[in-house]
Amino acid sequence: MGAKVTIKDQGLEALKKRLQAASKVRLTVGVHEDDGAQTYPGGQTVAEVASYNELGLGVPRRSFIADWVDESEAEKRGDLQDVAAGIMTGKDAASGMTSLGNRYVGQVLDRMSATQPDDPKTVEEKGSSEPLDDSGKLRSAIKSRVTSGTAKP
Repeated sequence: MGAKVTIKDQGLEALKKRLQAASKVRLTVGVHEDDGAQTYPGGQTVAEVASYNELGLGVPRRSFIADWVDESEAEKRGDLQDVAAGIMTGKDAASGMTSLGNRYVGQVLDRMSATQPDDPKTVEEKGSSEPLDDSGKLRSAIKSRVTSGTAKP
């Protein structure tokens, strides 16, 4: 007579599904394609203005994304560990990443506000002393996106 084995799934299958779904979730923060295609009166796109300032192309470099990422790398690593811990206890990865994205957009916008002031010549040319974005288009284009699978960010 053989021994009878009973297997009780105490959440392992559900955890495996959450982990599989979480591995496809992506968070991006910055100027995305659709918002970046908007144009300023002079014909430049928001993406062009963002990249000129981010990389210092023809203007003083005022990185509001890359330097923010570098300066807060340890914090972001901890944030992602918190999302992973949430997944282990039954939370959805996409909702955790959405919360992070909202917070990160605020941090990028704060960084933009704290950037060095424009050169007096630049202020005179553009008619505003607001660094980086006197019209508000660039600031309003900074967004977070959470995608899963093969969706385009």
